[in-house]
Amino acid sequence: VLLSDKHIDLYDTSSIKMAVEKNEYEICKLFLNDPKTSQINTYKIGYELIFRAIELNHIETFKVLLNDSRIPRTQKIIQYCVQHKRHKIIKILLKSLYYGSIIIKMQRSINIIEFAILEHDLIMVDILLSDGRFNPAICDNYNIQLAAETNQYLIMERLLKDRRCDPTANCHFCVKEAMGHSDTNILKQLIIDNRIDLTFDNNNIMKIAAGTSNMEIIK
Repeated sequence: VLLSDKHIDLYDTSSIKMAVEKNEYEICKLFLNDPKTSQINTYKIGYELIFRAIELNHIETFKVLLNDSRIPRTQKIIQYCVQHKRHKIIKILLKSLYYGSIIIKMQRSINIIEFAILEHDLIMVDILLSDGRFNPAICDNYNIQLAAETNQYLIMERLLKDRRCDPTANCHFCVKEAMGHSDTNILKQLIIDNRIDLTFDNNNIMKIAAGTSNMEIIK
């Protein structure tokens, strides 16, 4: 009724912002579908709307915004979901036809798996790897090295299951890092991986082990 009143000013975006805030997705849909909103620069406030829906984990409202062509569809949306650990929303994005080409382009400019690792988010890492379109070996296998550097053995375990990852990259950085941190959990995972050659650098691994003064690692 109010939307049909010519005196109602839909150029005031506070109403649609409130609908997003309250997760009133049906009202949000009404605003977006009303002819009087066609001249609103939705792209300008689009990031604000969709970012807020992600922050609040308002899944239905997010779906409504996702289906509006005036709302930005960029890699920033995927990155924002990963950084806020929105597992259900990222699955929606990965199934969306709108984001197919965006995901392909992302590989050239951004390592999205890195953000999940930095958030210590094993579930997100698994979602991204299972999708198949995100290359974990990007940037000279940086992701698996980051997992070793930050002592995340569960994420390391998941990355090792993906044969695209090379645990020997950068002169066996992962092994050296695990030993340097005395991280026996990660070291055990690496040693049982048949891609790891423990004789690298002329058996220098024993010198590194001795330098840690950690008897469990030396054994």
